[in-house]
Amino acid sequence: MGLEGNAMSAQAKDVVRRYLEAVFVRHEVDQLAPLVSHEGLIKAAQGFVAAFPDINMTFEHTVAEGDWVAVGVSATGTHKGNFRGHAPTGNRWESRATAWYKVSDGRISDSWIVWDWLPIMRAVGAVGEEIKAHP
Repeated sequence: MGLEGNAMSAQAKDVVRRYLEAVFVRHEVDQLAPLVSHEGLIKAAQGFVAAFPDINMTFEHTVAEGDWVAVGVSATGTHKGNFRGHAPTGNRWESRATAWYKVSDGRISDSWIVWDWLPIMRAVGAVGEEIKAHP
């Protein structure tokens, strides 16, 4: 990758970092339009923070190439708001996620996010302890 690609990667990483910090560290979900160009990601972030208002994320890995950024994180939260039809339980969870973000014209234009949903679904009461993760 040439110098131009490195500069693009650095800009893309900065946009993604600012988005993730706004959502999962400062919980400023009403200020995302300058960073995100598709409404679906904004609505998902708002719903997540409403359900888990104390969510905190630790950034473990960030890799960028061109306009794509991959991020590995760990997160914790407490179920204090409605989440996908499940009333607040007060249960705490700890999980991990990997996400890919595409940055176009200085804003996130696409995303692909994979959470380890089992701890979160247990916390909200959607699944019980009888559901086991693969060893």
